Amino acid sequence: MTSQHETLDQNREFLARLLAAQSFYQILHNQKPMKEVVQEMLERGLQTDDGEDIKVKPNGGLYKKIMFNLDDRLPEVEEILRSYTKDKPLESLLKSIMLCGICEILIHTDTDAPVIINDYLDVTHEFYEKKQVAFVNGVLDAISGVVRAA
Repeated sequence: MTSQHETLDQNREFLARLLAAQSFYQILHNQKPMKEVVQEMLERGLQTDDGEDIKVKPNGGLYKKIMFNLDDRLPEVEEILRSYTKDKPLESLLKSIMLCGICEILIHTDTDAPVIINDYLDVTHEFYEKKQVAFVNGVLDAISGVVRAA
């Protein structure tokens, strides 16, 4: 049985992953420096579509770890993504979700890949239909099978 505290921690991790995907999307579109976007997003937090603040705060440590590792390893992570998507053009938000997911699979070897992938599928569900969710699942699952087996 999952305790309320464990559920809250899982929600905070999901929110960190959601915030990371949104942040990287913003970086792709606005060409703002990573540090500036991270600071702004941590100060503002997540909001609903109607501008209401979400009460549960993202796991800030996880969020920063994803963002700064992605910044450091972006060429490598983009190459991995390209090799699995066959250079298929990707919409910016979908690309952001997958780059964050790939980066986290690479850096968080202490967390089971299915846990990470499931959260990124939930992030994808927030913005896309089943077809895109299945696509993200296939790519992240294939990548985790290779990088985690090595």
